[in-house]
Amino acid sequence: MVNELELNKTMPDITLSDISSFEKGIHYNFPNDFICFYLKQNGGSPITNSIHVEEMDSFLKVKSFYPFLYKDPIGWTIERLYTYFVEEKNFLPSYFVPFASDMGDNLFCINVKTQEVVLVLLDIGEFDEDEIIHISISFTDFLSMFQ
Repeated sequence: MVNELELNKTMPDITLSDISSFEKGIHYNFPNDFICFYLKQNGGSPITNSIHVEEMDSFLKVKSFYPFLYKDPIGWTIERLYTYFVEEKNFLPSYFVPFASDMGDNLFCINVKTQEVVLVLLDIGEFDEDEIIHISISFTDFLSMFQ
């Protein structure tokens, strides 16, 4: 079930060791469903890209999933996004790992403490709770939202 979402323009495969190295660096572990998804498809653009977000009572389009290790066409990786938004800009809490974006370049993040998927709006300035839209209680639930 976890890997049913198909992506175009995926990057080269990664290994569990690649993910584990990143986990050690951030001192958090990813949920198994997230790991399984990335071991099958390392980033890319979803073929079916629309999700219904109950909190907003509207549809969002997911532009892309960021890859591990290998830069996407714009030059981002999950590792680089984390470094930029958490360590360099101190914008996101350390337990939010950006892994995808919507059409407005807002960031879908996995909360590695709770396993919840959230959307962080980037156009408002400094980070606060008002900029978070709760998307799903797990990565599997997030993937099941694609229509």
